[in-house]
Amino acid sequence: MRRLWINTPTRSNTGFCQCNQIPTPRIPRIDIRSQRYTMAAATMACENNNKNNNTMSEIINNTTSARRNTSKHRSTSTDFLEYLTKADRPSTTEYQEQERHLFHNNSIDQSVTSTLSAKKDRASALSDFYRSLATQDIDSIWPKYSYLYHHQYHKNLTRRNFRQLFLSAIRSRSTQRNLQRLLVLIDDMKERGMQLKCNEYDALMHWIGGRTVPVKKSHHLTEALALFDEMQQQTIQPSLVTYNTLIHIASQVSDIRMAQRLYHDMIAHDIKPDAYTYATLLSSMGKMRDVDGMEQMLEQLQTMQHVANNTIIFNAVLSGYAASDRIDDVKKMFGEMYNSLQQNKRYNNTAKEQQQQQNGAEEEKEKERKAPVADTQSFRIYIEALLSQGEQDTAIQVLENMISHDLEPIAAIYNQLFRSFMNEEAMEEEEDNGSHRNNDGLILDEETRTKLNTVKKLQQSMIELNVPPNSETMYTLVSALLDLGDTNLALETFVRLNRNMSNDVAVNKERFTLKAHDTVALLTQRRFELDTTKPNKLEPNQELLERLGKIVK
Repeated sequence: MRRLWINTPTRSNTGFCQCNQIPTPRIPRIDIRSQRYTMAAATMACENNNKNNNTMSEIINNTTSARRNTSKHRSTSTDFLEYLTKADRPSTTEYQEQERHLFHNNSIDQSVTSTLSAKKDRASALSDFYRSLATQDIDSIWPKYSYLYHHQYHKNLTRRNFRQLFLSAIRSRSTQRNLQRLLVLIDDMKERGMQLKCNEYDALMHWIGGRTVPVKKSHHLTEALALFDEMQQQTIQPSLVTYNTLIHIASQVSDIRMAQRLYHDMIAHDIKPDAYTYATLLSSMGKMRDVDGMEQMLEQLQTMQHVANNTIIFNAVLSGYAASDRIDDVKKMFGEMYNSLQQNKRYNNTAKEQQQQQNGAEEEKEKERKAPVADTQSFRIYIEALLSQGEQDTAIQVLENMISHDLEPIAAIYNQLFRSFMNEEAMEEEEDNGSHRNNDGLILDEETRTKLNTVKKLQQSMIELNVPPNSETMYTLVSALLDLGDTNLALETFVRLNRNMSNDVAVNKERFTLKAHDTVALLTQRRFELDTTKPNKLEPNQELLERLGKIVK
């Protein structure tokens, strides 16, 4: 059972608990040494009385007879105290010396007790912190670490403990609060004289470079480059991950020159770029609609064995074609990737039936397959390109093909499909009129009913495949239902999404809360069940809230 140690103040009647800052009454201490002195005095008195031939038995007999003769019955302790008053006592000088010695011993006793209490409190706090580290949940670890820092117990932590705490921070949800925790932790490590390693600088650049915001700004790149300069001043050689992180941030803020400069700097340091490096550069070219430069780089990459026919690179080119409205090129490239996916599935089935011919089938498959296999991101890019061209039915068919190939769709795909059913003109008309058009009592036409049924099927598919919704899902789905005239279903969907998310958050909070009886093995098991990629809560769009508010009125 866990014990809670509270230091009791020694100079005041009330003190403050270090945990909750609540006044606690002072607990009086029993002076054992004074009891020892009383017993010593009694022993001395008995010895002196024996010398005078007055034995204890006689005294007890006399006391008993006296008590019989009196009407009031006194206790034995009263007789014993009366005997002590008649006994010989030490001299005044000896008594003062004994009192001074007793006071000195009591002072030492109080100091030792206070030291022992502080040690017990430190041991208990460190024990709670070590147990919380097993969860790797920063929300459970950080209060324990704050308590250690407040009482200066964090000085007992090792470099390995700070490393574990750092990993828990960078694996947490991408929120501004966790970013501040990470920065505070870095300051504490530097204060302890702990130098950051290369991979720790890489993770810090990723967080400072705009991980917590949906759209990166130029100051994110500036702060990341400042960390890069600090890293070089510490004579730490940058790695491939370092340059990939910086090139990605520069690409997100559309600073192509800085991305190219970092790329050439990487080549100068004899660091070989990988598929992620070239995919980031291709994505930045696609955003600038530099299709010619993108195709030239793709041809050069086909001669490199370590990046040739890579799905990540083809997805970057596919996204560049879609951004440049080259829908024909998008369909052609995705068709090649989809054929490779079908061939891969067919050869996998053949390999199960004929295991002895697996090597020959693999060689034949590599010869026939020129494009890499399409993945979830490939389908997402292709579906978004089709929806931008108004090919809604084709996009839904592509989603069904994706599911048939055992690829799990993501919420972004469903969000784009729900958005395609939204009526922007109807929303603008409602804003101009200041009221909501209620279609509950109206008879919907055949086209509207078909679209409404399609949205319901997509919603049911999302539920059956356990695709976690996000805030964008709530906005697009509820808005599509409102635009198609089913107000009741829209309100029910809005309430259900909020209620499900609230229940999930409550269950996870109760499940992952650190308890006193939890063992390290149980906490470690919970760590693997902790998923920080799923949304923590759904935040309704302000536009959607205003629209629903008009309906409720």
